[in-house]
Amino acid sequence: MGMIANIFFWILLTWAGIGTLKYRRTIHEWTGGWWWAEHYLGRGGTMSAISLIACLMIGLGVVKAFGMLELGPPKKTGTEASATKPDTAQKSGSPNAK
Repeated sequence: MGMIANIFFWILLTWAGIGTLKYRRTIHEWTGGWWWAEHYLGRGGTMSAISLIACLMIGLGVVKAFGMLELGPPKKTGTEASATKPDTAQKSGSPNAK
């Protein structure tokens, strides 16, 4: 992805994270308590889980902005790209061909 897409995802994830932090009480009222969050994080675990998810969204946005997170299929490097090409050395009749 290009730099513009990275900046777009950074802005999108940062604002979504800030909005989630700001409205976490409303989200909690809307979704109710999460049994797993209350069990593993203790009393008030749902609010903590919502806050952690929001912070994770902000962090992923920053990482994406700096190009350290690549979404989508992996890009082929030089060695992987050359491995998919047919071996032309055997057909050319060069003395080094096996």
